[in-house]
Amino acid sequence: MLPGTGLAYNPALMDPDRSKDLVHDISQLRRSLEELGADGAPASRPEALQRAREATTRLERASKTQRLDLASFFEMAGQINAQGLDLDRIESYAISLMRGRTSASTVSLLRATTEEGCIVTTRGVARRLELSSALARKLTEIGKPVDLVASPDSLGEGGNAFSGAAVVAPLIQQDSSNGSVLRGLLVLGKKVTGQPYFDRDFEFVGLISELIAIALHNAFLHYLATHDALTETWSRGHFDVELKRELNRTSRRRAKAPGETPGQLSLVMIDLDHFKLVNDTYGHRAGDRVLKAVAQTLRRAIRDYDTLARWGGEEFAIVLTDTGKKSAIEAAERFRKEIAEAPVQLQESEPPRPGITASMGVATYPDDATDPRELLQKADMALYRSKEGGRNRVTGS
Repeated sequence: MLPGTGLAYNPALMDPDRSKDLVHDISQLRRSLEELGADGAPASRPEALQRAREATTRLERASKTQRLDLASFFEMAGQINAQGLDLDRIESYAISLMRGRTSASTVSLLRATTEEGCIVTTRGVARRLELSSALARKLTEIGKPVDLVASPDSLGEGGNAFSGAAVVAPLIQQDSSNGSVLRGLLVLGKKVTGQPYFDRDFEFVGLISELIAIALHNAFLHYLATHDALTETWSRGHFDVELKRELNRTSRRRAKAPGETPGQLSLVMIDLDHFKLVNDTYGHRAGDRVLKAVAQTLRRAIRDYDTLARWGGEEFAIVLTDTGKKSAIEAAERFRKEIAEAPVQLQESEPPRPGITASMGVATYPDDATDPRELLQKADMALYRSKEGGRNRVTGS
């Protein structure tokens, strides 16, 4: 078993023909060396020496290729472990490795998302594959990279979905309960060198595909456990963990530098105004569109290191790190205005238009509270005052 991969170890990591080639070169080298050591005609010695050199060169090349295969494979296994459960990092590394190792002009990755029953492109050329389709079943049955150049009809009519691609590699995970499960696809364009894909390319892609399938599936399960499925923001449970972590980090910074400007952290609680009326008037699908649109607006408005979560129902929460009360209220005002100006499609038959407002409450550590529970309570009370004061406004604790 290969460490950290869950895969069986293949000593050669190459097909039988390549192994036979190595054996042939070794035999050729041995015979040439024997001729060099024998009492033969002097004229034959340069020829034997040349054959020995050629065999040695081929052996060195084959040995280097095999070492690269093994090194890349173990590097991939190690790097996937190093990426942890971060989907973006795993995707980026996998695509980078594929491009570097195969010289593919393009690499696309399809995988499961929160959209059930299909896999869609998350990196590269936009494609979509229904898991119940004949093509998905065919790829699962094949279970290894498909050469679309040498065998353009190998996927039947479904192969038209990969127009312009050279290789399609199904990301198959072996499940003890369900057998072979299609977790995604790697789609490779033609090589930038103009060369065809060789056997060693297909072997490498096949092995790496299984690693990627396992890593992506584990990361996706973690994503589902830590994110809100509708808005794709952090879940409330994960937000609680992040709030506590950031508050502890801010507290440590204050303790280490008491003479400097003290670290602060602010919490913004957001509640969409009259959201029940949206659901009652336009239906819950319209309500879902509103929540997704607001989440996208807030995601664009916050900084990369801030934390946005769906708190529940029509409520969102944001942790603003290294932010005092005045700056937090200014940021919340900006969030409020951007939500009010963002177009939202309430009815499918009508174009998107502005029409959603939000009330917000702001509380700051350590000015208003010294622990997560108290900070949440103070921000929630400030939010309540915004509601009582007429909605579509920001109130500080």
